[in-house]
Amino acid sequence: MKNFRSMLLILLLILGMFGSSFASQEDSFYVKTTNCPDEAVQYAKENVHRFISSLSEELGVNLEQAIMGTPFTVLNTSGESNGIYYFPVMLKGDIQYLFSVYLKSDKVTYTGSLGNHLVKEINN
Repeated sequence: MKNFRSMLLILLLILGMFGSSFASQEDSFYVKTTNCPDEAVQYAKENVHRFISSLSEELGVNLEQAIMGTPFTVLNTSGESNGIYYFPVMLKGDIQYLFSVYLKSDKVTYTGSLGNHLVKEINN
């Protein structure tokens, strides 16, 4: 079952890269994604290590084991992004954290936070 969940998550992440839609009438399963802005991806690539490095000291996390996955976002009922892009952070094959990237109130500069919200739901 864990392999199925992992494969489903990988599929979702791959679909997120292409900003596509996938629907299956048979399973009543529907995934819709949007592209993540290049600026948000760049911010994540340049800054996620700072957030993880603080954990490496606290929890003994090895930075070299951490892998940042493809971003996804949550869409509202109108199909619009909530403006937060979630980058899964995996350690030893499991998602342990989500690096959330979003625009500051100035609507120009990105910022981020690292947390474990939604991780349990994604891994289950």
